Amino acid sequence: MGKVYFIDFKASVKCNILEKLVKLFVTAGFNDLLVPGELVACKLHFGEYGNTNFINPVFVKKLVETIKKSNAIPFLTDTGSLYAGRRMLAPTHIEQALWDGFGGAPIIIADGLKGENYVTVKSDGTHFKDLKIASGIYYADKMIALSHFKGHFGTGFGGALKNLGMGCAAKQGKLEQHSGKPPVVNKKCTGCGLCLKWCPTKAIQLDGTAKIIPQKCIMCASCISVCPARAIDINWGEETSRLQEKMAEYAKGAVYGKKVVGYINFLINIAPFCDCWPATEAFVTPDIGILASFDPVSIDRASYDMVEKASNGKFGKLWHQIKPEIQLDYAEKIGLGTQKYEIVEVE
Repeated sequence: MGKVYFIDFKASVKCNILEKLVKLFVTAGFNDLLVPGELVACKLHFGEYGNTNFINPVFVKKLVETIKKSNAIPFLTDTGSLYAGRRMLAPTHIEQALWDGFGGAPIIIADGLKGENYVTVKSDGTHFKDLKIASGIYYADKMIALSHFKGHFGTGFGGALKNLGMGCAAKQGKLEQHSGKPPVVNKKCTGCGLCLKWCPTKAIQLDGTAKIIPQKCIMCASCISVCPARAIDINWGEETSRLQEKMAEYAKGAVYGKKVVGYINFLINIAPFCDCWPATEAFVTPDIGILASFDPVSIDRASYDMVEKASNGKFGKLWHQIKPEIQLDYAEKIGLGTQKYEIVEVE
């Protein structure tokens, strides 16, 4: 049974929410995993432009301050987005993080300038034999996953498992999870030829405009990243059950080689869409609290149950065509954790 520590938002001038957050961090045992001189990846989502539902940067700064007291070296990190947007390339991704107010520690985009930096991790899963994990995640000594719990149109909900599986994968890994099919060229193509130079398998031909040869494409997603006209689209369409299972396999790969990973789920600003959505949506339920655990399955199960209860069962029906428990069942099956949990309230 996984232990899940919990604080609510009841606070006072004697013990405000930031002090309660530090108490949660310490009581959950996260201080015990910190070693002087080690690199600690604080994995989070910096938010897409137009979305204000992401984790409050003040919370992140307080956690960074706490980590630094142990003489460990924290850095804030995420990977580039697969879709076109400010988070697609490292420079604009960092600009967006700064725009949204994140700081207190260096910001490092874990998969490099354009998503090209990753380490291949072996997998014994049903869907993958190897996984492309962002280098900045793989080489960090420790990791604390800071996850904003919310709805998601592809997986039903997004929590710690999504933060690991999608959030720690390099672009090729994201494409493998979401599609499994080569990208497609749209009408915006200007025929500049830049994608040809970046394609490692010469799977693109130029005949006035670019054309992708499916038989040669290894779905590395380099062409999507480098196209200045945003003329190469993701071939979306993976069924939600497979997407959730693929995400869980990548989540397991993200923690490969790390003896201990800490997870903190923020049950605040709980909206139907993920933080990639470039708009702020109405909340499904009032803010609930913050959870911490060493088990990603337990913390996501507890988060889901709390939000379901607070929303009177409406949260799980946001995306009626999706069974969001699939990611929990599969993650448990492949040994990531347990859905059995005990809530420990931290006063």
